[in-house]
Amino acid sequence: MNKQILDKYGLRFTKKVSMWKIEDIPTGPDLIVSYLLALSKSEIEGWLLPEIASVLNNLKEEGEVDTAPVWAEFNKTRTILRNAWNNDNAIVIPTKDFEGIIISWSQFLRRWL
Repeated sequence: MNKQILDKYGLRFTKKVSMWKIEDIPTGPDLIVSYLLALSKSEIEGWLLPEIASVLNNLKEEGEVDTAPVWAEFNKTRTILRNAWNNDNAIVIPTKDFEGIIISWSQFLRRWL
């Protein structure tokens, strides 16, 4: 996990274990947390990370991934995360940071599954 990137955005990943279930709990900015919670490990590894890599490696100019309730649009330098129902609520982060967050979340999920 990339602790520097997670700290930069105030993100924390924890497990909540109860008698009946185990939950993955990310905490941090609402749009980032909502985006992470909408993704499965297979979605991250199967199409999101390859999509980000193809943009960062200049194979594509831009990419977008719509996971209700958050929509992500990215190019080589920046990623915009917005609420799918309210375009006024958006954040912009560097795409390399976005990739680092997604990789860290994937590693966290892999460690516990």
